[in-house]
Order: sequence, then C-alpha cells, then structure tokens
Amino acid sequence: MKNNYPIFTFFFLLLFFSTTTFAQTRVVDSLKQILKSTKLADSTKAKILIALAWEIKYDNVDQAQKIAKEGVELSKRTNRIPDVATGLKILGIISDETSHYKESIDYYLKAISYFEKLKDTVSISRVECNIGMLYRKMDQDREALRFFKKCTPVFEKANFAMGINIANQNMGIAYFNLKNYDSALVFFFKAAEIIKKANMIDPTIMGNIGNCYLMKKDLITARKYIETCCSDFIASGDSSSNFYFWKAALASLYRDLGKITESIKLYEESKKGYEKLGLYYSENNFNATVFLAGAYAGAKDFESAYTNASNALGIRDTLFNKDFSLQMNEMKEKYEADKKELSISNLNKEAQLKDAKIDQQRSRQYGMAAGLLLLLVLSVVLYKNFTRKKKDNLIIQHQKNVVDEKNKEITDSITYAQRIQNASLPTENYIHKNMERLKNQK
Repeated sequence: MKNNYPIFTFFFLLLFFSTTTFAQTRVVDSLKQILKSTKLADSTKAKILIALAWEIKYDNVDQAQKIAKEGVELSKRTNRIPDVATGLKILGIISDETSHYKESIDYYLKAISYFEKLKDTVSISRVECNIGMLYRKMDQDREALRFFKKCTPVFEKANFAMGINIANQNMGIAYFNLKNYDSALVFFFKAAEIIKKANMIDPTIMGNIGNCYLMKKDLITARKYIETCCSDFIASGDSSSNFYFWKAALASLYRDLGKITESIKLYEESKKGYEKLGLYYSENNFNATVFLAGAYAGAKDFESAYTNASNALGIRDTLFNKDFSLQMNEMKEKYEADKKELSISNLNKEAQLKDAKIDQQRSRQYGMAAGLLLLLVLSVVLYKNFTRKKKDNLIIQHQKNVVDEKNKEITDSITYAQRIQNASLPTENYIHKNMERLKNQK
C-alpha cells in the first residue's frame, strides 16, 4: 500500500441521544400514529414532524426531507424557532448524505441564523463543525479549518469532549491534506489526549498519527503508532473495514522496512477481512491485492504473485465497470436535474414576464384612470369658471343697462333743458335787427 495513501476517518456529530434499531422503530411508529390524529394543534404537529424527520433521516432520506420541509414551514407559521433551526439542520444532514454539499451548507447556515436567535452557542458550533467537515469533503481544507477553529473554543468552554475530539481530528486531517504534517500532529495529539481523558475508544487516531510520521519519513515511529492502532482495534472488538485498512497500511510499512514475511501475512489477513465483509470488489481490497502481489514477487514466490496480480486485474475491471455505470447514472441524474432546473427556470422566467406584462397593463390602467380623473377635475373647474364668468357677465350687462338707462335719462334731460333755453332766449337775427334800428335812430 502506498505510504501517502489518504487518511480515512469517519465521525458524526451527535446532536441527540442514539437508540437501538428496535427502540427507533417503536419511536417512528409512535410518531406516525400521533400524526394521524386530526385534533393536533399546528405547533404540536410541527414538533412531531421534525422529530419524525430526525428519526428517519438516514433510513429514508426522501421521506425525511419531505417531512422536514413540511415541519419547517409549519414551525415558521407557528413561530417555533427551535424546531425551525432543528428542521433546517436535518435538511443539511440529508443533503450531505445525498452528496449535495453546497445545498447542505446553505441549510446549515440558515439553521445557524435561527440558533443565533436562541443564543444557543453550542448548537451553532455543532453545525459549524458539520460545515467544516463538508468543506473538507470538497477538498477545501483551508475553509474547513476556519469553521473548526470557530467551534473549538465553544466546545472547550462547554466541556463537550466529543465536539473537541471531532474538531481537533478534522483539523489534523485538513493540515495533513495540506501537507503540513507538523501541524497535523499537534491536533492529532490533542484529540488523542481528549479521547484518553474521556475514556472514549477511537483506534483510528493512532493510525492518523502514524501516517503523519510516515509522511515525515520516520518509519520507526510510524510503525509504533500504526501497530498501536491495530492493537486498539482488536482490543475494542472492532472488525470493520477500517481495521483491515490500517492492517494493510501496517503491511506496507513492514514491506518498506524489509519485513516481507510479516508484510505478506498482514496483506493476506486484510484481504480475507474485506472478502468476509462483502468488500471483495472494493478499492481498498484492490490495493491490498496489488501490494500483496508485489510482496510475493519480492519473496520470489512468482506463482502467488501472478495469482494475486490476476485477481487484482479482475477486481479492477469490475470496479471500472461499476464506476463507469455509476458515472453514467450520475451523468443521467445530473442531466435530468439540469433539465428539470432549466424547465423550472424557464417557467419562472415565463411567470416573471407574465407578471411584468400584468404590471405594465396595470400601470397603463392606473395611468388612464389618473388621466380621466384629472380630465374630470379639469372639466369641473372649467365648468365652474364658465358658469361664474357667465354669471359675472350677466351682472355686468345688467349694470351696463342700468348705466345706459341713466345716461339716456340724463341726455334726455339735457336736451329738454336746451330746448327750453332756446325757446326763451331771442334769436341772433332778432338781436341784429334791433341793433341796426337803434343805430339809425341816432
């Protein structure tokens, strides 16, 4: 097995108490039975939906997702902030399980916003730790470190041993991936100390430390920690695939140290373990079989080397076909998802255009109504002005008629007086004759 084989470790952030399968089934059945009641208040129904989604989040992700979304919406309507936060966290876990990592991060960030309203710092840090692990899965180790460093002080203040262990181990893995093996060792040793103080069992931590020394070319120290890792697996009774992975890693280390016989023995045990677990056609078993063939060749046992090399080729071909089939299915699912997303996008665009057209028509109608109202107001004003002016003209005409009548009366009076005056005074001819007569008498 290659010395620089990536570290594999599996941790889950525990958010509720775990139960046995039988107990979980009873809980699920009870919750489903309660939901059938027609007398449930919305707030109670919201809580039951969130609880049910939590119980089935790994067993039935599709149903859990549907129930969680319903629970979140109902919790929002009934203002149940804790259930909204938990529901969003469940949706984040489900998206993580289905490898929709970016969608998972979105849900987690929304969950954090609700936990912040509750001032629940530990729950916030648990979700931040989950986000860190997601970024690590996406090979964004520096971003992952940012979230782990945020949550660690909160876990330490709360004396939450599991959280401290998870954060430190993941920071160690992130630094390992960044090839900063010294920093990785610092955090792995911190995690090992926490595990010891809390009386927890995690053999993998010793393997991770050994792998760091392997990268630093310190084979003797690496051997010490990887041997301890395998011994801890045996002591704990853990015979999972992780155990056989680290056994194969120790076999590779023995091979590099020149211990071919011990190396072959461990590779064989690892191979049998994978086969026993139903993982014969797996990448780890392929690697173990390839390196076993190399070890037999180094021991001059060419027949066994050929047999294992042939087996490795068969495993590789099967894995290639499986991978190709999976890739085709993933491409098909992605195509269908993109097609659906495009269809939804087009429908949204059509809806937006329709809404815009309706808004435009509504704006025109409002404009026409405003114009008609303005015209009506203007007409009323003009009509009032016209009637007032007409009334004023009638008054003026009446006054003019009165003045004209007065003027006529005055004129008539003057004419009459003038006639009287003309009648009483002698004429100019009469005066002239008398003047001539008076002159002649002289």
